[in-house]
Formats: sequence, C-alpha cells, structure tokens
Amino acid sequence: MQNWDDLKFCLALERYQTMTAAARAVGTNTATVSRRIDRLTEEAGEPLFLRDNTQWRATDMGRELAQIALRIEDRISRAATETMEQQKIQILRINANEATFNAQLVQNIASFSENYHNLNLTLSSHQASLAYGETDIILTHVAPTEGRIIRKKVGDLCVRAYRNAMLEAPTTGWIATAHGVDEAVEASDIFAEFGDMPQFTLHSLDMTVEVMRTSACAALLPARYAERFAHLDVIEHIPEQSLPVWACYHYTRKTDHIIKDALDWIEQSFHRLQ
Repeated sequence: MQNWDDLKFCLALERYQTMTAAARAVGTNTATVSRRIDRLTEEAGEPLFLRDNTQWRATDMGRELAQIALRIEDRISRAATETMEQQKIQILRINANEATFNAQLVQNIASFSENYHNLNLTLSSHQASLAYGETDIILTHVAPTEGRIIRKKVGDLCVRAYRNAMLEAPTTGWIATAHGVDEAVEASDIFAEFGDMPQFTLHSLDMTVEVMRTSACAALLPARYAERFAHLDVIEHIPEQSLPVWACYHYTRKTDHIIKDALDWIEQSFHRLQ
C-alpha cells in the first residue's frame, strides 16, 4: 500500500455507498474519490466495490480495507484528543453555517469563554470532518445516520422571508446566501413569489442585508438575525420555517468535558433567544 491516505476514501464509500456522499464526507469531489478507489483496486488486485444501481457495495476485500481505515481513524481521533488534553491552551472548533452562528451563538460567546481562561475557540463555516479530527463539533440541520457520530438536537432555527420596508418600490426577485439557510429550507414559497432563479447570490448574511438596503429583493433569513435591522420587515404571507439544529461529535469524545460544556452552552443559547 503506497498511500495510506487512500484508505479514508475506501471507508467513506463503504459507509455512504455513493460517490457523491463519500466525496462530501471527506471534503472533496466525486472524481477524486473515483480516482483513489481505482488506485486502491489496482494495488489490491481485485475489485473493492461492485455497483448496484445507484449504490456501491463493498466486496470482502473492500470491507477488510474499510475496517483497517476505521482502526486508523480511531487511533488518530484518540491521539488528537490526548494531545489536546495535554496542552495548556484548550482548543475547541465548532463548524456550522453562518446563519446558525450569527442568529444564535455569536451574541453569547463570552458566556462560554469566561469559564475557560485558556481556551482557543474557533467558529468556522468551512466544511470539515469529525472523523479525521478537522473539527470538534458540527452543527447541522440534518441528523447524520452514518459513521461513529453522536448527535444531539440542541434547538431550532426560525427562518422567515424578509424585504426592505423602507423602499416604496414593490419587492421583486430574491437574494440567495451561499452560507445561509437557503439549501436547508423548503424554498418553494419564495420561488412561487419571485421565481426560481435568485437575482443575486452572495456569500454572507451581512452582504445580503447590506444589498437589501438599496435593493427591492427579498431574502430568507434567520429571524433572530434579521430582527436586529430596522429596515427589514417580514413578508407575512410567506410561512415561517423551523429548522432543527443537531450538534454532532465523534464518539471518542463522549467523555470529553469541554464537549459536554460546549453542548450545554449551545443548547442554552438557543433557549435563551427563543
């Protein structure tokens, strides 16, 4: 085996059974997953996966290599945990979309960090893997069902459609926010009102709100975030939506005190702002 890193692609495909889901799990594209699996297959000298309609089923050899990767994954995760516990400065990394951070957590960040004087807390909207130790907690709107991940529902995120109440012009078109909630909500109502194609696609909630100061476009925004801006008004006839928020972490961290404290803080932040 020339490249042990290839094994994580074998494990991801064995877990998720589609190239697309496996690519999402390891933070890459389907072409890379396919290429790595082909290289492993060539080195093994026999098929590792067989296609079954839209899914890929592991052969005996594929399952054997996936188990090897799983053992390596566990060792890496445990080693990362032990290293962090030995450090004087504690590190906690939380990944979520920008909407979840800005609507619920950012205002209460001081209440958590005040109990950890040597804490380096990182909040990021970039994609990261729990299995490979790239982050500690992921907040998502879809509960994971695969892998050795522990999940806990910590709250709900209320999403509404908004417009600029200060403009006399009628609302036309809408703005999509790349790191907001657009991909998680049912957008058929705003599609029916303003069309399937957004007029703008922006990469942050702050950019979206700023554009709405001079634009007659609507946007889907977390209610707790949008209510801070006087120029935004709810479009009442478009129903609100409630997105569940799941906190997910690797099972090897289940006895980690900082994970438990972080989950309590996240849950309290949601309840405090409701």
